Amino acid sequence: MTCIEILRSAVEKEKNNPIKKKIGSYLLKRMATDTDLANAWEEKGLDLDFAFDCVRAEAQRRAVNGCYAFDEQEAYDFAVHSILETSERGKQPQEENEAEVEDEAEEEKKVEEKKNRKKAKGRNEGSLGMQMCLDDLDSCI
Repeated sequence: MTCIEILRSAVEKEKNNPIKKKIGSYLLKRMATDTDLANAWEEKGLDLDFAFDCVRAEAQRRAVNGCYAFDEQEAYDFAVHSILETSERGKQPQEENEAEVEDEAEEEKKVEEKKNRKKAKGRNEGSLGMQMCLDDLDSCI
């Protein structure tokens, strides 16, 4: 059984985590047309848990006050990037320069805080913004 067949089976069996199921379904569709992605998946022996963990790890890295809002396509992009950049099973790619990563994280934090202030100004009393907190992702495990 190939890793892609294992992924297909895992997606079909996934009942408790709709986010994980969507990521797996997207990857299967993408692998049908993207041979580089399919080859990387097979060569590295990856699985659905790895793809989901990549999305969760990236959300945690970008989180501000425990939350990071992202759309489905961005989550799929996190997974695809991690699959293509992973050197071997279960090992995330090394960051080029930790100082750059810290600067980028600080800049993202400032941008996110600015967006949150603008959103807060524009909200009517009693309305709530929607964000997926990392706790929500953890509860899907």
